[in-house]
Amino acid sequence: MAITVVGLGPGDPDLLTLGAQRTLAAAPVVWLRTARHPGVSLLPKGPRYESFDDLYDTLDSFDAVYGGICDRLLAADAEHGNAIYAVPGDPLVAEATVRMLLVASREGGPAVRILNGVSFIEPMCSLLGIDPLALGLQIVDALQPEVDPSRPALFAQLHGRRVASHLKLALLERYPPDHRVTLVSAADVPGEERMDVMDLAELDREERHGHLTTLYVPALSLERNRRSFGGVQGIVHRLYAPGGCPWDREQTHASLKLNLLEESYEVMQALDENDPHGLCEELGDLLLQIALHTEIAEEAGEFTYGDLFEAISS
Repeated sequence: MAITVVGLGPGDPDLLTLGAQRTLAAAPVVWLRTARHPGVSLLPKGPRYESFDDLYDTLDSFDAVYGGICDRLLAADAEHGNAIYAVPGDPLVAEATVRMLLVASREGGPAVRILNGVSFIEPMCSLLGIDPLALGLQIVDALQPEVDPSRPALFAQLHGRRVASHLKLALLERYPPDHRVTLVSAADVPGEERMDVMDLAELDREERHGHLTTLYVPALSLERNRRSFGGVQGIVHRLYAPGGCPWDREQTHASLKLNLLEESYEVMQALDENDPHGLCEELGDLLLQIALHTEIAEEAGEFTYGDLFEAISS
């Protein structure tokens, strides 16, 4: 017993691999994660194609849908053997059902064979004219948007306006609202490809999202990366770097002692006055002092930011 997972590519039939075509053409039944994929109508004739779109239409969460798909596939494989399962893009890129099948396989379920396909990443990079390795591109699930703003990111699977709204709110914790982003729909699908450049704040203003929609968010410059610790760290590092601020480069642990004491007292005052806004500002000033001392320590070879974070969690 085995399940073969076939990558259908982004939708252009020219990008469906020869191995995928042969496997599909020889199968009596092919299970499609979704028939709502632009390449499905051009798949080899002969097999009976069954989709799981009814689960998307009836279940109230993606986790429930993915679990339901895996349950049906495992049951079909147990009954008939050698199930063929076809998914958009590449089976190992942004495909939760395949991850679940691989877990089931490791726990005693049927073997899982992967036939790779072209993922959404390659057409996106071609459209944007970027080298993902050179830029340190992050590939992120739109439903779990953990990201480093100092590096560019692709957010996959913007299934609808509600997902776009949640993603926008999450990103506004790290990016300014006027940060320019690019929304790409149906990359490399003839006649359907679309690119829209907009401010981040406009991401959910219109209904232009779907399972073939990806968001590209360029990296923030050092000057604009103001809502992450990495941005603070980068600014302090520039101040202390050769050619940086002369005053900062002259400071030592000892010369900053009074500043550290003053900022600590101001934090205490904000607490005593029950002033949340003031507390936010004063804790920021205190954090800056910690960053300054850590930068001095790194340059002197005393300890690093990594040592600091490890000390916190020890």
